[in-house]
Amino acid sequence: STSINTSGLVGIGETSPTHHLHVNAGATNVVAVFESSDTEATIRMKDNTGTAAIKCRNDFRFNKSESTELMRINSSSHLLVGTTSDAALDGVSPGICVGSTSSTTSGISFSNANHEWLIYNASDGKLRFYDSTNNTEFAFVDTSRRFTFGGNFAHSTYAHTAVFGANST
Repeated sequence: STSINTSGLVGIGETSPTHHLHVNAGATNVVAVFESSDTEATIRMKDNTGTAAIKCRNDFRFNKSESTELMRINSSSHLLVGTTSDAALDGVSPGICVGSTSSTTSGISFSNANHEWLIYNASDGKLRFYDSTNNTEFAFVDTSRRFTFGGNFAHSTYAHTAVFGANST
């Protein structure tokens, strides 16, 4: 049954709606189906700061506007952030892909209430490992695939402990 109360709140399966649209499916687990007969179904949310959308195209996409995608979970269950492709490199297709439209950096932050770590791809092509809490870079992999660790590379102290890889110096 459908009801509209004196405040204009709509209830579907609900006689006392508490929000503008209140759907009560009872004991049925599927509360609603949103279906489109073409290749995409979109649910749009809007307030006075902007618009966001959730889209389905045999995957799950999160947009900050109708056309700007922020993140998706693709049909292979891979999480893509800042990129729309999980193209395999050397036959390995990663489960999480992080990309950026910035020409400077993209990265992943790991944190809790006490500490924050950052792994990022810098504009110089190095993959850097950074202790954000102590403002210290402690390792990096350069474009020659050499792994260097043990110093504070983000600052002028370049006293590394070890370098591994071809032609290490």
